[in-house]
Amino acid sequence: TMVESSLRTNLAVYNRLQDQLVKAGKLDDAKSFFDMMVSKLKMDDEAYKFIMKALSEAGRLDEMLKIVDEMLGDETVRVSEEIQEFVKEELRKGGREDDLQKLMDEKERLKEEAKAKELEAAEAKKRSTNISIASLMSPKLEEEKKEEVKDALG
Repeated sequence: TMVESSLRTNLAVYNRLQDQLVKAGKLDDAKSFFDMMVSKLKMDDEAYKFIMKALSEAGRLDEMLKIVDEMLGDETVRVSEEIQEFVKEELRKGGREDDLQKLMDEKERLKEEAKAKELEAAEAKKRSTNISIASLMSPKLEEEKKEEVKDALG
């Protein structure tokens, strides 16, 4: 209702509502609310840990990892050591302790690939520009050479 009414939301109200939704067994509603608010509020580590803990306790480790994946993809969010340790511990309980490292390695690999593609595109554009300039200059250079030849022949 706050969002629909364009009222300013804050982390304290968000945390209280999340707490009550989880206590009432409405994890799907809590997750939906989290998904809606994560881009509207500057979440702190505790807010992330709260929803991830609730998901973990419900055996929904893939959803917990999806949150981490989104955090890693958001340049404005820092995945702190505390969050990493927390996630590792939750995954360990489910026998999936390597999943976080795999996710982080994959995210880093994708970033490196994207960076390499950007560099490649920039180089291709640079080459294309150089070729375009050369082709524009070529007729002018030919004309200058003809003038030089004419001048030399008298």
